[in-house]
Parts: sequence; C-alpha cells; structure tokens
Amino acid sequence: MEEIATADAIVTMAHGLLKNGKPSRGDMVFAVVMRYLHERFPWKPLIPQEPVALAAPDIPFAAIAKPPKGNALGGSNMAWNSRTVAGFQAGVCRENGWKTVALIAAPWTQPRAKWELERYGLKVVVVPMPPFSKKLYGDANSIYWYCRGGSIRYLSVEGTRGRLHYLSYWFVPD
Repeated sequence: MEEIATADAIVTMAHGLLKNGKPSRGDMVFAVVMRYLHERFPWKPLIPQEPVALAAPDIPFAAIAKPPKGNALGGSNMAWNSRTVAGFQAGVCRENGWKTVALIAAPWTQPRAKWELERYGLKVVVVPMPPFSKKLYGDANSIYWYCRGGSIRYLSVEGTRGRLHYLSYWFVPD
C-alpha cells in the first residue's frame, strides 16, 4: 500500500463490456478495487477505462477513457486497445503534471498495460489483483468470444496477445 500511496493518479484498464453494454464481472472487480483505493486516497484522481467507470457511476473521475465513435461496446481493434487507452490516460496525466500512476488491470493485462504506460513516460505501480478465475472474470455474454468459455481458452488467447504485445513493444515504433 505504501507504493500505491506514492502514485499521483489511479488508472484502470477494462475487462470488456457484455453484449448488452453493461460492465462485465471483471469490470466490477476492477471497480471494487478502484473504490477501495479511492476511499483510502480520495484526493488521487481516477482515470478509468469506460466499462470500469460504468461499474462505479457514483465515483468522480478526472477523465474517462472512452472508445472512438462507431465502437459503442469498446471492442479491441487497431483504433482502441491497450496502447490507445494508455495514450489517453498518459495525456491526461501529462496535462496535469502527474508522473506516477497506480494501475488496476487483470493480472494477464498488467504487463502490456504497464509497458504502454511506461512507453508514454509514466512511472507505474501495479495494484495486486485476484488471479484468474471463471467466477471472477468469466462472462457468458462477453463481447469477447474467449471470455465466454473456460479458463484454458481465455488464458491461452490472453497469453498469446501478451507475448505478441511484448514483441511489438520492442520492435514496433510508436
């Protein structure tokens, strides 16, 4: 908790909305953690990705990372992904002079989200999160097909995405 206390702001990535546009279980988990940190550090600005903001509408936010028009459910694509979300969040931090962020994200998303935020010049403190479990993060109505099934399929897709993202971090220019 001491390390989180050093952060200037708190950012979240999202797990992904359900097909009906409501926050997923994973987004609810992130919102609970965000609320916990907000209660302990109410002066720290919050910059969540939109599904997490929808899961905690009563909390004030400095900004909300929303997908571009035409992507109502916020599905990952070339215009909306970990890099673009981190870019938005880093821009808000830059505008306000915030240099360190506490990152709330799924354990399998944390590495790529951290890399992207660091790529934009921020120091990142990763907030410990519960490990993968279908009960916490699985959703039959997720917009992502691999979130609807069992943990093997989910973790294999996210693991592959993470490894590819890691390679792009080193070999693909900004």
